[in-house]
Amino acid sequence: MAADRVGHLTVLAAARGIIDFREARLLDPSWWRRCRWLLAVVAADVEAAAVAEAYRFDLAQVGNSALSDDSFSKAQDRAIAAYHALRSIIRPWDERKPETSVEGERARLVQAYKQLIGDPADPEFRRKQDAMLAEARRKREAAAQQRTVVDEARRKLASQASRRTRRR
Repeated sequence: MAADRVGHLTVLAAARGIIDFREARLLDPSWWRRCRWLLAVVAADVEAAAVAEAYRFDLAQVGNSALSDDSFSKAQDRAIAAYHALRSIIRPWDERKPETSVEGERARLVQAYKQLIGDPADPEFRRKQDAMLAEARRKREAAAQQRTVVDEARRKLASQASRRTRRR
């Protein structure tokens, strides 16, 4: 059960008295829906507690006078990120996001794109992209030509069929 997050949250909810399993209606979908909602709140509380601990740790690191300028700024950045994560858990309705997290998220997405697809600024990437585009155009033109041949054959068959019906 150590790796089962839902099981752990269920036991935690039962221990805190949030969910009373003595009155459980296991065949009732509305009871399970309510149980999932309550487990989501318990999960948010657990996550908030974990982030709060990380925030306290980062604050202690920032307060260390033996830090160099580089390690101080890294600890400060981690503390700010933990604070914003904690704030977003505690106040999910608060839409304000710090610019640093937006920029960080954008940078992570750009990096993931470069890893999965490729770097658009790379000449090799552009060469491959141009080759794929040329191949797609060639296939589209071949398909159009084939459709033209098929359409002409259909027209011939239709005209031959109409001639046969006129002769009868």
